[in-house]
Amino acid sequence: MISLLNVIGVGMAVDYDLVVIGATGAGIATAKRAIASGKKVALVQQTGEPLQDQQVLALEKTLLHLAEQPQPIDIAAWVKGAIAPNDFYEPLARLAEAGVDVIPEMGNFVWKPNTCFITATRRLQSKHYAIATGTTWVTPPQDGFLSPTDLLNPETWRTLPEKIVLVGHDPHCLTLAYCLAKLGKTVTLTSEKSLLPTEDPDCVQRLQTCLEVAGVTLQFELIPDLLTQEHQAVIWAKERRGLTTQLNLPPDFCQPPQMRLRVDSELRTPRSNIYGVGPVLGGYALPELAIAEATTLVNNMPQRRKMPCAYGEVPYRLFEPLPFDHVGAQGQNLPPDAKILSKTLMIDRVDQLQFPQDLTLKLWLDGQDQLLGATILGDRSGKLIYHCRDLIQNQKPFQTWDNLLENAGLLAEMVW
Repeated sequence: MISLLNVIGVGMAVDYDLVVIGATGAGIATAKRAIASGKKVALVQQTGEPLQDQQVLALEKTLLHLAEQPQPIDIAAWVKGAIAPNDFYEPLARLAEAGVDVIPEMGNFVWKPNTCFITATRRLQSKHYAIATGTTWVTPPQDGFLSPTDLLNPETWRTLPEKIVLVGHDPHCLTLAYCLAKLGKTVTLTSEKSLLPTEDPDCVQRLQTCLEVAGVTLQFELIPDLLTQEHQAVIWAKERRGLTTQLNLPPDFCQPPQMRLRVDSELRTPRSNIYGVGPVLGGYALPELAIAEATTLVNNMPQRRKMPCAYGEVPYRLFEPLPFDHVGAQGQNLPPDAKILSKTLMIDRVDQLQFPQDLTLKLWLDGQDQLLGATILGDRSGKLIYHCRDLIQNQKPFQTWDNLLENAGLLAEMVW
């Protein structure tokens, strides 16, 4: 924990309308919503590494794409590209360009004499605070079990056996079970709870049917013998723990033992000017939820507003393959010096308060960076395909991702 003594003499406190704590997907979405509404915003990154929540989402999108492809596939190579660290720092750079003060430091609250948030070099005072520090998976109870974070290591995919048991029930666990089964693994999903993320029985039934059609065996009780069989991998995704212990929060802010943040329907903690968003509340690391909570928080910042988060209206889109567009050459039609660039984006229309949309881009370039072909997965692929076709036909070189997105009219809408 950082002491107030460490920052005395650094300078005067900086005043904001909103300080967001945590560069998770929910934290980034909240900062973007707030800066777009004219607020003065700071985002405290709280870590020097790309956060697991965002890496897990990138992994899921890659696996959903691979699950629809002909076999065999070098999954490890795809995973390595999907979780490239630089991709997770770009959203922070874009927030800084938009006017958000991005602070890549750890910090904690100080409550007396006045509430503020202290980092190694800053003393941040704000009208409102948003805690978006995310979660981490609880350590598996037995040596040899895998955690979902182990799947972020490409080498893990090279040694996965054919038989896999998944323990858990959240959307990440369901998506992982679905993709592994589609990729040819023998998968058993076991949970002591019904399939979530929704209490809607029709949605639960659709999820269950989709998993069973993909080849997943479902068991709604935890059978000890199932976890001790040889020649199989056990992936333990039963629960997450909130990353709140380093924030110096009062005891009534968190729910032990998982240390999830306690908020009301308007996302307020026991202090009315401190909010919580993202999986740290005990929910899921879904982009749709991040946008819904960010919108609620920013709308509720004026104290007269009392708008509960409309969780029932969030569209869960598990297992849905993305729309696909392709132009130009690919695969065996490429010259020997061809190279591949890939990138996954999240597009969000802040002005229309729409839910975010995925875009996954793969470009084929020759040795002089001339665009030879492009494959784009996502609802907003039309503009990009049109621009890529123009580059190919007019033999214009690929410059940067920003240039490509700006010419397609999508740069300002990118979230991460």
